[in-house]
Order: sequence, then structure tokens, then C-alpha cells
Amino acid sequence: MRTDHTTGRPRITLVALVCVLATSFLLYLQNLGTPNISTWDEVVHANVVKNLAERCCVPRLHRFALGTDYRDWGNNTVWLHKPMLPFYATAAVYKLLGGSLWAFRLPGGIFALLTALVVYLIGAHFLDENVGLLGAAIFSLNPFTNALVHGTTYSGFPDLFFAFFVTVALYLILQWTNTKSAATLRWFGLVLGLAYLSKGGLALAPFVVLALVAFLTGSARELIPIPAVQSIVVFAIVVVPERSYWRVLHPAESGYEQRQQLLHLFTNIEGHAKPWHFYFTDGFPHILVPALIPVAYFSIGWALMRCRPGTLAHTLSIWSLTYLVPLSFGVSKIENFIFAVLPAVALLLPLVVESLMQRKEFRLVLLLCLASIGTYVLWQTTLLSHTVEGVVIRIRWGEHSFSWPWMIGDWGIP
Repeated sequence: MRTDHTTGRPRITLVALVCVLATSFLLYLQNLGTPNISTWDEVVHANVVKNLAERCCVPRLHRFALGTDYRDWGNNTVWLHKPMLPFYATAAVYKLLGGSLWAFRLPGGIFALLTALVVYLIGAHFLDENVGLLGAAIFSLNPFTNALVHGTTYSGFPDLFFAFFVTVALYLILQWTNTKSAATLRWFGLVLGLAYLSKGGLALAPFVVLALVAFLTGSARELIPIPAVQSIVVFAIVVVPERSYWRVLHPAESGYEQRQQLLHLFTNIEGHAKPWHFYFTDGFPHILVPALIPVAYFSIGWALMRCRPGTLAHTLSIWSLTYLVPLSFGVSKIENFIFAVLPAVALLLPLVVESLMQRKEFRLVLLLCLASIGTYVLWQTTLLSHTVEGVVIRIRWGEHSFSWPWMIGDWGIP
């Protein structure tokens, strides 16, 4: 452990990091082995992992084809609905630790902690340790991250595997910006190959981020053609064999799932069609927390307009917009599609606030705080007014004589 040169004691930031990670892990472990399996994703994932642990060669949801349909990811035999790397890794841990639901969910928690650690390293290496520490805390203590670990929201552990690999890719982009090392780009291709094997086409976005950073910093000549080709070749070496293997052995299932991934951009898949603004007004507020949304959007815009290309803040802004903007034009939208934005925003929030404080922009910071409070109140009011759970809460609250009129008043809902 590194020490402070003046006192010889362990740096307080590293001690705080250990505390953050330990607290996060304790929260992940809470009820991790609960027998309650969430629908839909977790109940399917658990069955696929269990079958892989018993017979690893072919991923199966049901062991027999009677009454199944390869086009129905919730009722098929050979299951290739998602890339299989997280499932094989989880199946190995599941079998090694005795085949319990606790063992099934544990790998997601481990990868969440690893991602938080990479977030810290990005902040510490490219700016300062305080930004890294706060970024790691925002990511690891985030309720949505916890929900993914416990499998209570869409996807679950595959998103945590993916988040780890793309966060490492973000680190490598920032490192290449400083060093222009071809070796860094080869590692970049390897990491994105693993990300592709965890989540599919969403792993291609960091290639776009790298190209934009190179163009905006005037470093395109250091990227094109040979270093970029090396990165793409390494990526292909990782991805093509696995894709080809399933395409040859199970062409119908593999081909159908590949088409479905692409069709999310153009058609309504399973009722997930949403308006263009969904990720900005609903999806990302659920992933972060509503109170931080004004600061998050301000930080993205401020970093894009005020920071020099190639800096940490500017790159984090580009990273966030590369996911949020193009995916907003897709027809089908699911909030976990933009989960890769969270590590970047987790770093961007403390970075921008720290910059504003150093510039003595105290009024602006105060306005952001007020906007956060207002957003939280508005969000909670909307929940109370427009959801079944909110109506139930209002009814029960209204049964008490001490209920507050502003909490149970008529919000225009019949």
C-alpha cells in the first residue's frame, strides 16, 4: 500500500477505497442466496447456468425439444439469446461452489467490485485519487448495480461482465491518448473482444470513442492505419472463432439471435418500443439516481464544451454521448443497454463539481444542488401519482389522521 511521504502512514484515500469496496460487497452479499428468482431474465439465466454446469458443451434452457421454439428465448432448447462468456464463467463458479443460488449470483458481485476498482484507477491515474474514490463509490453503491448483482432487473450478471470489460477499454483509450502506444491498442482490441462475447454489438461503441478522440486531438495519424488494424485484428481473433462455432453447430438459433440483436434498432422487439427521449428522461435516471441527473447532464455538457479534447472530462463526455445519442434513435429501448454510461458518469460527476469548486463557481454549484433536490421531489411525486405502488402508498397513508395533505392530495388521477 502506498504511503503519504510526510507521515509514512497509508494514504487515507486507499483506506477509504477499501471501506467503499467492503461496504459494497457486504451489500451485495445481503440476501444473495435468496430462493426468490426474478422473472424474466434471472429465471432463464439460472436454468441455462445450471445446465451448463452439468453439461458444458451446449447451452440449453430446456433439455428436450418437445414443445419448444428456437425463436422464443424463454422457451427453447439450444439457448444463444445472449453471448455466452458470462454464462460459462458463472457456470464454473456455480459448480465449484456447490451449485447454490448464492454461487450463481456471486460472479456478478465480483465483477461489480472489479469495475469499481477500475473506475478508481482511472480517476487516480489520470486526475486525482479523490475523483477516483468518489467515482468508485457512485458506481459500486449504486442501487441499479446492486439490482444487477441480485438479478432483480433486466439482464443481471452479463451486464456486470460487460461493464468491467468496457471500463477497462475506457482506461486504455485514456492511456493511448497519453502514450500513443500500439501495444495499448492491441490490449484494447482484446478487451473489446471479451466485451463483445459478454454483450454483443454494444461493445463496438468504444471503437467509435477512440476514433473521435483521435480525430479531435489531431492524433489520427498515430491511429491509422497500422495500429487501428492491429486492434481490429486482435478483436476479430477473439470474436470470430466463437461466433463461427455457434454458427456452424447451431445455424438456426445463432442466426436468429444475431438478427434480433440488430433488429432492436429498427423494430419493436417484445414490446420494448420507447420514444426517442426514453434514455434521457427515464432509462438513465433509473440507472443513476434521479437526484443526480441534473448534475450528470450538466457535467456531460460542461465537459464537452469547456474541456480540451483528450482530457479525462472531455473523453468521459464523448463516451457517455456515444451510447446515449445513437441508441436513442433505435426503436426498442431497454435501460440496461446504456449501463456502460454509468462508470463514465460516476467519474464525471465529482470531476466537474471539483472543477467548479476550484473555479469558485459557488452559485452554480448551489443551483445544481437545488436542481437535484427539485428533481428528486418531482420524481417521487410522479411515482406517487402515476404508479400502482404509489396509489397503494397514498391510500394507506390516507388512512392515518396525521397524513399530510401535500403527500396524499388529489394529483388529478381518478
